[in-house]
Amino acid sequence: MPLKGPLRALRDGDAGLHRTALGLAKSARLLPAALLVAVDHPLTVALDNGLTLLRLDEVAPELARMSPLDEVVAARLPMAAAGAGRLHVFRPEDGGDEHCAIEVGAPDRALPVLVRLHSACFTGDVLGSLKCDCGPQLRAALAQMGAEGAGVLLYLNQEGRGIGLANKMRAYSLQDQGFDTVEANHRLGFEDDERDFRIGAAILRKMGIARVRLLTNNPRKVAMLEACGLTVVERVPLAVGHTPRTPPTWPPGREIGASPVTPADLVLTRMGGQGRCCTGRWGRPSAGVWPRLAGGGCLYRPDRMVRPVGGPARPRPGAHTTWSAPRAGSGGPND
Repeated sequence: MPLKGPLRALRDGDAGLHRTALGLAKSARLLPAALLVAVDHPLTVALDNGLTLLRLDEVAPELARMSPLDEVVAARLPMAAAGAGRLHVFRPEDGGDEHCAIEVGAPDRALPVLVRLHSACFTGDVLGSLKCDCGPQLRAALAQMGAEGAGVLLYLNQEGRGIGLANKMRAYSLQDQGFDTVEANHRLGFEDDERDFRIGAAILRKMGIARVRLLTNNPRKVAMLEACGLTVVERVPLAVGHTPRTPPTWPPGREIGASPVTPADLVLTRMGGQGRCCTGRWGRPSAGVWPRLAGGGCLYRPDRMVRPVGGPARPRPGAHTTWSAPRAGSGGPND
C-alpha cells in the first residue's frame, strides 16, 4: 500500500534522468517508481549483468513520440442508441492498444463534424459501475449523434484517464481509504490526467475530419484538441444523467434555502432517496455555506465531517468515499 504521508520531496539538480525512468515505467504499464544508482562504468555493468544500456538522449525523444496509426478494418454496425453506423478499428504500428471510431450516419467532412472523445472504461461501460458516469455518457453521446443524424465517437483505450485498469483499481483501493480521485492518482505516481489526446486527433485526421463540434462538458478538452492541430468550432454540451453516486453539478447561481451556491461550492445528488449536498470545492467550504435541504439531509465536507441538517457536526469514518467531486470545469469522469 502506498505510504499515506505526508511525503516531502527532496529536489536538487537535474531531474531529466529521473523523469525518463518514470516514463519508461509508465510505458510498460508499471507503477511509476524507479531506484536510480550512479555507476562508474555503465557499459561494463550492463554487459556483466545482462542489462540493456539506454542513452538518455535517445530514450526521451522515443518516449515522447507517438506511433503512427493505421486503419485495419471497418464494418457496418447497427446500434440501439444511435441507429446505423460503422465501426473503424485503428492500430498503432508499435503494437500498442487498438482504438476505435464509431461513425454514426454519414458525417459531411466539408462541415464541422460532431465528435466525442470517450476513454474506455471497463467498470463503467461494461459493468455499470456506480463510481463513475462513463456508461451513461457513452450511451447519451451515441443517442445525441443519432438524433442529429451524424457524428463520430472515438472510443480510445485509455482506461482510468490513461493509467490502465490495474492502476485504476489500485486508485479505487486508495479511495476506499479516504483519498479522493486526484489524491489517489498522485499517491500512485500519476498525474491528474495521463491521456494522450494526440491519438484522437490523429484518428480524426485519418478519417478526413479537420473541423469538429466537440461534444463535451469539459472546456479544457477543447484546448487540448486544438493544441493537437484540429479546429474546434463549437463545444456542444453532453446531456447525460448521473448514477446515484456521481452527482450532477448544481446550476450556477441556484439557491438552496437562502444560500446561493455554484459548482465550486456544492454538488447535489440523491442517495438512498434522501437529498444530500456534497462539497465540490478543493478545500473547506465557504464559511456559513450550510444550505438546508427540503426533507432533511446531510452535508458532506472534504475533511470527512458530517453535519446532519439542524444538528452538530460529527466525524464519520469512511463517510462519502465512493466518489470524488470533479475540479471546477473538469466535466464528468470521462471528460
